[in-house]
Amino acid sequence: MRSLENDLIERMTKAFRELGFFAYSKNEYPSVNKVLKARNLWNLIKVRALDRERTMFILEPDIGIHLAECRNLCTKAGILDEKCYVRCKIDKHQEMIAKIVQQLMEEIK
Repeated sequence: MRSLENDLIERMTKAFRELGFFAYSKNEYPSVNKVLKARNLWNLIKVRALDRERTMFILEPDIGIHLAECRNLCTKAGILDEKCYVRCKIDKHQEMIAKIVQQLMEEIK
């Protein structure tokens, strides 16, 4: 019999692969937090409430740590190359999704 945790991990993995985020209800909040802690994903993901009542949440890759890197990479003579910056942000977002999926899948037995 499959565990509820493995089912949750598979849902999370599928959502990140297909959508780039994972939405879940308040009822799943403790289980999701348990998975995030067990897989050491807190440094890669940000959690946001989707409504004022905090009944729905979303997990997204936290690319904030890469924004300065992209800005520095794409700035020449004090001018930001917007195409380079947008491309860099998209690349970093995709890299983070791949890393999140990898860390989720490593734990499934």
